[in-house]
Amino acid sequence: MKSVEIRHLGKRFGDRVLFQDVNLSFENKGLYVILGDSGSGKSTFLDLVAGLDVNYTGEILSLGSVLKERSEEECCKFRLERMGYIRQSSDLLELESALENVLLPLKAVSSLSPRLAKRKALDLLAFFRLKEKAQQKANTLSGGERQRVALARALVNDPPILL
Repeated sequence: MKSVEIRHLGKRFGDRVLFQDVNLSFENKGLYVILGDSGSGKSTFLDLVAGLDVNYTGEILSLGSVLKERSEEECCKFRLERMGYIRQSSDLLELESALENVLLPLKAVSSLSPRLAKRKALDLLAFFRLKEKAQQKANTLSGGERQRVALARALVNDPPILL
């Protein structure tokens, strides 16, 4: 099974055609890069793959699932368990600590004990050289630190897909 399969994808913004009849597939293992000019649709493409935007034509399968056909609650659970997603703005909870931001996905869907969840989150923060910032509020972190916290949060559930 492919990680992501895209068949005849079409996406428009008003009269502007962003994607038309796009067919792609991504293997389970590998690193893929999407390049393009500013405004060309890279972030929109990732939102489509993640099921955040379901206003498109064609079919997108993420790990064999058509997220467009699932309820919003099912899509959220799927993303929490099966995808790590780092958006450009990092989307951290501003008034929560770096540690709490990384723990969020574990608290939502993991069966780990609170002690093991905290240990895993702290290990990831340490890997990204942020252990000393674990208790610091997200809104006081630098841009690079925020991105690394977002990356740790995206990886904490060991997702098969990282966007």
